[in-house]
Amino acid sequence: MMARSFLKYSIPSLLTVWGSVGYSQTLQNKIAIWPDSTGPGSVCLKIKQTITHRTLTGTCTIDRAVEKITIPTLTPFLPHRPNGTAIILCPGGAYQRVVIDVEGSDIATWLNTMGISAFVLTYRLPVDGHRNKESVPLQDAQRAIRYVKYHAATWGLDSSKVGILGASAGGHVVSMLATHFEKQVYDPLDTIDKIDAKPSFQILLYPVISMDPTIAHTGSKTNLLGSYPSQILIDEYSSEKHIKAKTPPTFIAVAKDDASVPFANSQSFHDSLLVHHIASELHIYENGGHGKGICKALGTDFANWTVDCKVWLQKLRLVNLSEKKE
Repeated sequence: MMARSFLKYSIPSLLTVWGSVGYSQTLQNKIAIWPDSTGPGSVCLKIKQTITHRTLTGTCTIDRAVEKITIPTLTPFLPHRPNGTAIILCPGGAYQRVVIDVEGSDIATWLNTMGISAFVLTYRLPVDGHRNKESVPLQDAQRAIRYVKYHAATWGLDSSKVGILGASAGGHVVSMLATHFEKQVYDPLDTIDKIDAKPSFQILLYPVISMDPTIAHTGSKTNLLGSYPSQILIDEYSSEKHIKAKTPPTFIAVAKDDASVPFANSQSFHDSLLVHHIASELHIYENGGHGKGICKALGTDFANWTVDCKVWLQKLRLVNLSEKKE
């Protein structure tokens, strides 16, 4: 069931390789997005990144969660025949961790089948003691989209077709970027930071949107803003309150039986988009719960989000539906 309304650095000098993964058609290297690797306000932190392998379910072949991040990275998943469109993926994890496969690499490989280049963002988490902790996920998202746009020609991309996808708390990162792309949340460091941070479109899966205590996801809200945030902070980090004429077109997918993030997050954001005459589609699926991505959604109605999203991408002329799979 569905409701719908409608620096001068070269890339090699900036590519800091931290490992590789083999889920796409080519070997993929992680790229440190900040010039000094560590993001602003994180230099003196004495934490060590950890990766946890989680129990596999559905059709998932790998399921990892990353914590204690000081070096934000992009992992590119590049199709054999890129069509010029790029999507940066912001996985969820309640601002406690980043679930890089179920809501990252697995979705990236699906995007590759349509010729879309995908980049999985491992962003810093506010629970780890970063200076200006509430801002670090948005800092990383702004820098990531600027980075991809700056190097668009190298990857065969159209810089006017760079969007962003977020799931759960990653949806909050994305919605904040889509509504705060003009806000200066860090001091410019190089030529990359002269690039516009606005995404061309946004895709939100069962997203955290609001910090309003009546509808907020408690874990994400506490991890981001603390136990007793001021009303000023609550309002600033409630994305539905900051939609403007420049907010990009939006696709939202959520299941009716999501017991983790209240549906009011998706509904309030969608309603506010329509009030501001921003093209938005809200797809409501009968079942599927929360945190399913693609590989955990097998056998649920929520699994249809990929079908509907592909149609939406075609409407925006970001993908050709007749294109054969890679």
